[in-house]
Amino acid sequence: MFVRNNLVAGSVYAGFIMHGHDCGDTSGRYSGNVAHSIHGIKSGAGIFVKNSGSQKECTEYTDFKAYKCYYTGAFAYPDSKRLILSNMTMVDNREGFGANINNKANEFDMDTVDMTFRSIKIYGEGPLSDCP
Repeated sequence: MFVRNNLVAGSVYAGFIMHGHDCGDTSGRYSGNVAHSIHGIKSGAGIFVKNSGSQKECTEYTDFKAYKCYYTGAFAYPDSKRLILSNMTMVDNREGFGANINNKANEFDMDTVDMTFRSIKIYGEGPLSDCP
């Protein structure tokens, strides 16, 4: 499956809820997607990233943009020992991005968990308004 160059605007809870891709996969199968104006009270994320069942060692998500989301631009909650988020841009979200490794089943030693974030740009609101 490929999910490329899509735009989600004005939804509730999340713009996208997707598995990451295999670490090191450069096919761009989930690339160029954008979410904005996502609403929610305890949610409102541009994207929630999980892992597929075969990605217990590592899951990755790359090339995503989110702006004006109620909560986070991106949030990852994989059951993987390693997470990589890269090439993302977050603009005017309540929080830029977040991640939490889910190890409820105690499948791996938490000392071996690794989260890597590369080339993530976060822009917040400044004292000037957006609109003239």
